[in-house]
Amino acid sequence: MDIELVADIVTALGRSSDVPSWRYAHATVLRRRAQERNGRISTARAQITHLSLDEEYSLIAHEQECSELVDELVGRVNDSERPPAVAYVSGLPGIGKTVLARSTARRVAAHLGTRSVIEAAFRTNAGGSEGAPDPGDVGAEILRVHKTMDARPDEIMVVVLDDVTSLDDISVVASILPANSIVIATSRRSFAAPDGLATVTLEPLSDAHAARLLKSLITSNSADTLSDAAPEEAIFPRLAALTSGLPLGIVLLAGQLGADKGWSLEDHLERLENSSPSTLAPSLAAAYEQLSPGARHALQLLAQYPGRVSDAEATAYLHASSIAGSTAWLIADALDELSREHFLSRTAAGRYELHDVVRALALEHARTEEPLSLRRGAARDPSRTLEEVLRTTTLGPEAIASFNESVEGHLASVALAADHGLTAEVTAHALALHSWLATTTRWNDIIFVNEHSRRIATDADRPDIERRLCLALTAVGRLDEAEIILTNLASAPEADPEVHNTTVMLADVAGLRGDLELCVQLAERALEGAREAQDGRVIVWASSLLAQTLCEVGRAEDGVKIMERTQAEYPLFDAPLTRIAGIIDLGAVLVWADRLADARAQFTQALSEAAEIGHRGIMLFCEGWIGTLDVLTGETAKGRAALVVADDGLREFGRERPRAWIKYLLAEACLADGDPVAAAEVAAEAIAMSEEYRFDDLASFVRVTLGAVAIAEGRDDDARSILDALRDDSSSRARALAREQLGVLAQRSGDTDAATTLWHEALALNPASRVATGITLSAPDGTHTVTAATVTAHEINDTYDLIIITVKARALAAVVDDIAPAVGATTTIVPFLNGMLHIDSLEARYPGRVAGGIIKIVASLDERGGAIQANGMADVIVGPLGQTPLPAAIGAALDVPGLATRTSDDATQDLWEKWAFIAATGVITCLFTNSVGAVRAAGGLTYITDAIAETVAVAAAAGHPPREESVAWTTTVLTEEGSPLTSSLFRDLTAGLPTEGEQILGDLAERARRLGVSTPLLDLAVVRVRAAELSRRAAS
Repeated sequence: MDIELVADIVTALGRSSDVPSWRYAHATVLRRRAQERNGRISTARAQITHLSLDEEYSLIAHEQECSELVDELVGRVNDSERPPAVAYVSGLPGIGKTVLARSTARRVAAHLGTRSVIEAAFRTNAGGSEGAPDPGDVGAEILRVHKTMDARPDEIMVVVLDDVTSLDDISVVASILPANSIVIATSRRSFAAPDGLATVTLEPLSDAHAARLLKSLITSNSADTLSDAAPEEAIFPRLAALTSGLPLGIVLLAGQLGADKGWSLEDHLERLENSSPSTLAPSLAAAYEQLSPGARHALQLLAQYPGRVSDAEATAYLHASSIAGSTAWLIADALDELSREHFLSRTAAGRYELHDVVRALALEHARTEEPLSLRRGAARDPSRTLEEVLRTTTLGPEAIASFNESVEGHLASVALAADHGLTAEVTAHALALHSWLATTTRWNDIIFVNEHSRRIATDADRPDIERRLCLALTAVGRLDEAEIILTNLASAPEADPEVHNTTVMLADVAGLRGDLELCVQLAERALEGAREAQDGRVIVWASSLLAQTLCEVGRAEDGVKIMERTQAEYPLFDAPLTRIAGIIDLGAVLVWADRLADARAQFTQALSEAAEIGHRGIMLFCEGWIGTLDVLTGETAKGRAALVVADDGLREFGRERPRAWIKYLLAEACLADGDPVAAAEVAAEAIAMSEEYRFDDLASFVRVTLGAVAIAEGRDDDARSILDALRDDSSSRARALAREQLGVLAQRSGDTDAATTLWHEALALNPASRVATGITLSAPDGTHTVTAATVTAHEINDTYDLIIITVKARALAAVVDDIAPAVGATTTIVPFLNGMLHIDSLEARYPGRVAGGIIKIVASLDERGGAIQANGMADVIVGPLGQTPLPAAIGAALDVPGLATRTSDDATQDLWEKWAFIAATGVITCLFTNSVGAVRAAGGLTYITDAIAETVAVAAAAGHPPREESVAWTTTVLTEEGSPLTSSLFRDLTAGLPTEGEQILGDLAERARRLGVSTPLLDLAVVRVRAAELSRRAAS
């Protein structure tokens, strides 16, 4: 599959925000193909380094190739949407590929003004795919390292991939990197490179070229030590031939020739030509033989160490092998000699590294010169020492910083000990590493460590090792691999006393896949098993997973009960962290259940207990949750400040998942605080973290927030694109949240039917949805909320005593049918619609069941479906249409905070009086397209009073003359100077939305015609509204 073609198609379809997801999916396919090729999860780990721009690389050859690569790569960086520019360098070991790639990267970075230069060394000594690092893991690790560099958002990333094994390695990593990155890859293998890939194949230097380079190096570095001040020119080609044309051989030979004072070049030539030949470069083997015994011994042992080492690690490692009497100064001398003779090189970070050719030569000698017992001891002692350091050190910011500097040594020590079959050491070291690696979100390193541990584990230790492995596989989204391992574990419960632990992990995988029913079943089974085993950690984990999944399916109170029972079991838990985790999880479930005060109490308790044990990371997380509750209860500024503090603090601890959640909550807080710009910035950071660490569940929620931000900024098309992509998300809660916001969009466009459908779908997916939290009225005297149960039409399975209808007139026909199952012998239907047509429709279908309902309020809906009252008028009138009085309970049920409710003996009269008022208001505002105060100020008082007179006359002719107090009230309201009053009909008209023109004006004009009442202003307004409606329909 051509991922770039797919990316272009997705972008052309207006879904550019989905391109990273497509790239990641493509990378996943390639990674799995590589795993199938290898037959197992890789136990290799790439070495990731931030290359310093201040470090010079000795480019003794290939200057022309370097200049050409720099020009080509720099020329490709203008298009910010293009895929990464890739260059590929191939050639023999020792040919200078790595130096060329590093020099090119350094010069490109200098030209572009970027300091984001990272090297990932695959280090495949055999040059093949067996044992190679997983390229998907390498890409993820590069992004993690890049994040620690505090690069500018627009800074171009330059990446060196050293010693890749296939084009797949390059494709996978490049697909994960940001667009507009630059990748320079090296390999000792030649591939059929696709079009668009800049390629360089390095060949061995000619004898003449090699002779010139050798002479230059000798003249500049060794002239003082040679006995022949003016050697013959013919000797240089003969010496150069011993290097096989490899720059590495030339450097080593030049260093060796200057090591022995008093020797002439002819002396060196005679010795070298009579030495044992090397299959690659005779000069390398000869240089090795010239090392002191201590340096050779050190090199052989360091070659076993599968990574780069610091001074301290090298000293400890060599001391463990009793090299040269183990004295520190003798070890230092050996390291200095190896560096001086170019067998070791040092990175900018101060770590020693060996060229693969040097490593291969040293290992070949080690197998015949160093006893296995010595090599095994050299692997055992460092692993034990490093494990003890981790086990006895308390996690904290300073300790984590120190760990980050030494993590490469830990991982190399595990790999080396595993290679020597040191099961006990590897098992203990891997266990000690787990919490440190998890804290710093190094999931791929956890996979690396536990794969090594797994391959030599005892049957007793294997289940725990595989569970740790699966935790990391799940964290990076490799659910298939985790599920296979866990299923195999669960199928042999007799071999695993903690099968409940395996079961809860399977439940977690099911939940991440979106199979919530299976997740509930497995979590219940795991919880039962954990209680039998009195395993507090798994009790809390299974309870929390079960409770939160129940919340997902709308059973929040059941989730609360589960967590409350777990809380009662806390005396069983010896570990304070387990107990605190349970308290936090209960608080989170209480938030789902909208029991915010109870949730605050839980987070406050967790904060107090975390303070008692001095766990600053948990304290920050709790403070973030409390800040969220502040936002939810209206104290947005206070809550937002608390979330910022929590975010800053968690950065020090490297706790990426809690921090990503805090960023999501902060984005929501910014949005609630009326700051969509800040919300977008924070949400973008949360998305980046979620994609980097594969927090897919969180990423979906953050995308909903981004959709809400787009709505707040008036970018409806962007919002719809973001939210539509979440309609089929694996999380039912994310699907519900997306539908809530899509409903907001539909309402804003005037499609209230679609909005209602979307909100009903949201409720079906998540009964705890915000659209179900009650009916809210924001009035001048405060905010009033009335809770209400919600049921959709297809769910009606009983009759109701009271049915209230509050839809627009155009939706009435559907409602008349929808409510049929709810209408019984004692049902009263109270419609709150304008005009009188709705009364006729309802009476025809449900004779004797319909009452009159009138509401007098000037209000509009906010984007969450709540009502915003414009002035102090909020009157509700209900009453019978005939002689039978209403049941007293009807008036009592409608008497809610924020509304003044009264019962009328003649609701028909009240309906006509309201109709006369709203029709007159509609005539005035629609004809003159302004508020009543503006119409009066423009000299329209006569037209206002004429419009009132016309609507009053029609009501009187129909047998319902408005009472004097009603006419006086209407006149006072519509002639008030400076009044901002407009009609809902006018607001819909000017917004280009469907109107109730026929129900409010058209029907009244038709009745006037039949009754013989002259209504010129009303007739003119009807034509004005109908013309606007025709234009709206034509435009849509």
